[in-house]
Amino acid sequence: MRLFVTKAKPTQADAGAAAFDDYIAVETDPAKKAKAQMDKAQMLFDAGSSDKAIVEFKKILETQADNVDALYGMGIAEISIGYANSDKVKLQEGVNYLQQFVDKAPDTHRFKSEAKATLAELKSTENVVPEKTTRPARKRP
Repeated sequence: MRLFVTKAKPTQADAGAAAFDDYIAVETDPAKKAKAQMDKAQMLFDAGSSDKAIVEFKKILETQADNVDALYGMGIAEISIGYANSDKVKLQEGVNYLQQFVDKAPDTHRFKSEAKATLAELKSTENVVPEKTTRPARKRP
């Protein structure tokens, strides 16, 4: 389904997303459901709907904050929108997600070297560097 929408008919992204939603609603296997959610987000990005892909990547990250594939997708989608709209805020958000991906992904991940190269390129051409993020302090009971 993802291949059809992204390669044959990118204009059918909404129909493809609806089909994924139907599948996700009835799938009972958590692993298959998670894979379908990721496939849906990636399909939307591949079809040129970066804004819709971001919504889906965020949904994944809400429940799986360390999902490196979602971090990568989120970063690339934000950067894509940032470039298209000359939006430094989106570029910064994308760089921050991409840095999280680089920090958490194993060295063997297929996109790690590409992500590092993208970060280096954005630093030199757009003067955008990852911001330090801190987790909120835990409250003691």
